[in-house]
Amino acid sequence: MSISNNKTSLIRMMQRRKQRRPRKSQDGGHAIRVSPHPNSFVNRPWYNIVVRVEQPGMVVDSTMLTSALATQLGITATTEAWFLRFQAVKVWGNLVPFSSTSPLIGLSVSIFDPIAGSFNGSVANRVLQSLTDYPDLTRRAAVGYRYPKAQREVAFYAYDQAATNVQLLRINGGGDEAIVYFYLQWRPGDQSPPPLLDDDDLVDVSKIGRDELCEGPDGRIMTLADKFRYLRLK
Repeated sequence: MSISNNKTSLIRMMQRRKQRRPRKSQDGGHAIRVSPHPNSFVNRPWYNIVVRVEQPGMVVDSTMLTSALATQLGITATTEAWFLRFQAVKVWGNLVPFSSTSPLIGLSVSIFDPIAGSFNGSVANRVLQSLTDYPDLTRRAAVGYRYPKAQREVAFYAYDQAATNVQLLRINGGGDEAIVYFYLQWRPGDQSPPPLLDDDDLVDVSKIGRDELCEGPDGRIMTLADKFRYLRLK
């Protein structure tokens, strides 16, 4: 092998090593460019939440939705002012028993515009989409819909359930076991922080050493897992 070939191979090897070399962290701080005018900022953030409505019947309205949301969050629906952004909705019908002799009934869902129904001088029950699906003996009928950008970005203000009660869905053929999932962005209407979620969803006690001893809230010596149980976190 010639000297030139060896030199070329050496250069390529050094180039490959240089490419694999990790870059140094840029966490030492540096100046950033600031606009002469303040930009927009988030005063109160939006919280993503999925609201489950069981046995919805033929009509799902905003009162039913806010009641289900209050139950999930553990707050009182009638005293809270909320902003809601509708992102998507999914509807499942009955699971047909294998021994059933009844005919299979299709699931039909009409999705109404929540924003048009809540403004003054609005058009009530404006249909955004009508969807249909059919079940069989192994699967439920199910339909889903993603709201248009205008409905996803404009807030529905639930300041008074009676004043803002609008129809959201009309369901035909859903049955007693129908389930509706609303995918929402939610935030309270005042400056109070959102309620805390159940700590069961935040703490994985199975990953805590059960033999590790500690002092409990009442002064007794207990394992760390027992302490979490005592505090009703698991």
